[in-house]
Amino acid sequence: MIRIILFLVSLAVIAAGVGWIADRPGKVSVTWMGYRIETSLTVAFFAVVALVVVLMTVWWIISVILHSPEYASLFFKHRRVAKGYLAVTRGLIAIGAGDLRVARKAAEEAARLSPRDPLALLLGAQSAQLAGDRSGAERAFNAMTAREDTRALGLRGLYIEAQRRNDLEAARRAAEEAASARGNTAEALMEEAGAGIARSIVKFFPRPGKCIVFAGKGHNAGDVFVAARHLAQAGWEIQSRVIFPKKELSGLTKKKLSELVASAVSTNSARRTAHATIILDGLLGLGAHPPLREPIRSACREINSLGKRGAQIIAIDLPTGLDGESGVVDEDCVVADFTITIACAKSGLQGRSAGANAVNCSIVRRENVDCIGILQVLQSGY
Repeated sequence: MIRIILFLVSLAVIAAGVGWIADRPGKVSVTWMGYRIETSLTVAFFAVVALVVVLMTVWWIISVILHSPEYASLFFKHRRVAKGYLAVTRGLIAIGAGDLRVARKAAEEAARLSPRDPLALLLGAQSAQLAGDRSGAERAFNAMTAREDTRALGLRGLYIEAQRRNDLEAARRAAEEAASARGNTAEALMEEAGAGIARSIVKFFPRPGKCIVFAGKGHNAGDVFVAARHLAQAGWEIQSRVIFPKKELSGLTKKKLSELVASAVSTNSARRTAHATIILDGLLGLGAHPPLREPIRSACREINSLGKRGAQIIAIDLPTGLDGESGVVDEDCVVADFTITIACAKSGLQGRSAGANAVNCSIVRRENVDCIGILQVLQSGY
């Protein structure tokens, strides 16, 4: 509406100017190089206007000629982008329908037309997965991690591919990078894992009892300290057995131990309860492999001894003494009644050698690790 008003006002001003000139006739005389030109003021005015229009038209034509390569480049670029999006659309539909031939063809076309497009990268990864080309899928996911907008999706794909080939170390690295990319700290992840562990324990043992925490010096111990703090708040009696000197604990693990102690929970209480006694095995994490060494070995023997006297043993991530990759067990491996594993069931828990060392498994899933949900506790038998 404003533009219309401005146009009408401008038109009125021009008309008033033309009328003013027409009401005041006069002559214009130009002498140049011996030539003399005389005409009326009105004709001279329109001659100047016509000259300006001609000059502007000539300038526009010259500008178009000078910029024609750029315009042509933009035209063909937009055309390639449009064709790339069409190829991505066909490819994603083909993947949904399970048509590998069309999906691979569309992925190749999208990669040629729009090599840096996020959807083209995703199509390439998914078509490689559909074809069973694991190395191709990993290359595509690695390319996605180089872009800020697709980094999280690329890391998730690398995490899934690492799980499929049972490469737990690569899966752990991808999970940690994904957490870091989302701005999550190691402490936040530890708090998240510990809270999920506590919820799983309460699910198995709804009535508070006694919890004896056996802790090493790494982040696995930090997880059980956080879980113990939550159990203490739910009315559980907590005893902690830290088998290394406090000065050898990692900084974050030491902090979680201090928070547990500061929560007014005695670490050496002898009070007996009428309900279940559980043992939390937080001695070693995923990176440890048999054979066991002291003082870990002696702690495992003590845990198993308590288990024989009726305590329920709950291993965190995997029983200490069990190889998380091969499933091979040490002779003094903790014999767990329950294993609460973070994010996914480790391949070692599914190995034949694990035997009774992984009786039951409750999976604590992290949003920042596998993007499925926030601390959902799922039941699964092993």
